[in-house]
Amino acid sequence: MTRKVCLVSLHFSPACLSLLPSWGRMFTALGYGVDYIVHPTFLDFEEFAANDSAIVSTTSGWDTSGQYEHALFAHPAIKNHLHARKLRTIGSKVWYIYHEPWESLGAYLRTEDLSMVLKLIAAHHLSSKMLRTSDGVILPSQRCVTAYERRDIRYNRTYFKVPLLFDDEAGGLPVEKRDYFSYIGNITKAHGFYDFIEFVKFALKGNLDIRFLIASRIPLPDSVTKDDVIAKADDRLVIRCGRPLTNEEINLYYARSICVWNVYRRSTQSGVLAKATMFGAPVLASEAGSFREFITDHQEGRLLPNADPHTVQQAFEDIRNNLSQYSSQSRQRFLDTFYYKSQLGICRQVFLGIGGSTESI
Repeated sequence: MTRKVCLVSLHFSPACLSLLPSWGRMFTALGYGVDYIVHPTFLDFEEFAANDSAIVSTTSGWDTSGQYEHALFAHPAIKNHLHARKLRTIGSKVWYIYHEPWESLGAYLRTEDLSMVLKLIAAHHLSSKMLRTSDGVILPSQRCVTAYERRDIRYNRTYFKVPLLFDDEAGGLPVEKRDYFSYIGNITKAHGFYDFIEFVKFALKGNLDIRFLIASRIPLPDSVTKDDVIAKADDRLVIRCGRPLTNEEINLYYARSICVWNVYRRSTQSGVLAKATMFGAPVLASEAGSFREFITDHQEGRLLPNADPHTVQQAFEDIRNNLSQYSSQSRQRFLDTFYYKSQLGICRQVFLGIGGSTESI
């Protein structure tokens, strides 16, 4: 009988359109059958609608009928810990992918709007319940580990560092010219969105030869849409905002990017960084958080001390003028770090206890 795992996301997140199937392929490579227990919204997207192993989370009995050896939960959700407890009673080993350990209220107040700070507090409350319930915790960066060891380790002392896992989705897309400086992902203060907008306005006013793309499921803020400079951008600024984007759309945007914005004010990990490297798109990144772990200045992209428009312009021009070299090194970073096949060794240790110690790092 094939051993089975379930991968659980009870809250819809566009990031899971790539992350969950990638974890599924990793477990398949380890010899497991995989079920996906997901929020109903996932079935609106091809990755799950055409997957016979996708089970809507509202279906009764899913947590006891599969006899899963492992259950891996992604993202905070209200009922995570309740389902985790049930799974543990039937012998499943429960894991929690913890993307954002608590740092400090002060750090959040400095880098986020108040509404987002309140969401982070609520998410941490839910995550703390899940940490207490889980057999083990997966942390995607050393920055995550450092933050976890400062505070959240009191909830669960068994934890492992495994980078964000992705399959290689770069094949099969039509060959596209790279022509955008792109902002992709959530529109938040912490991700430096308003710094990006300031650079867009700087470039438009200076008539710089740069085209921009903003792609997000979050609507463009009114303060941006009503800005006179932005309103007159015409085809120099392409906006794809206000609805969940398909994975195919998102991938095409990465493939068409000269470089991708990662000049964040705070980050413990970045799925945008991982997907940019998948498509060989160099990044402009800050020196904050985990970026120094994955980006070497002048290799996969540029590390910037700040988001001053002149600094951003110089770094962008450096990348555009040396795009082939930057793109090649960015792509190699993906293959060495974020491609699930490159992490099968550590995953065998964590989930099978094969190939070395599985003690917490």
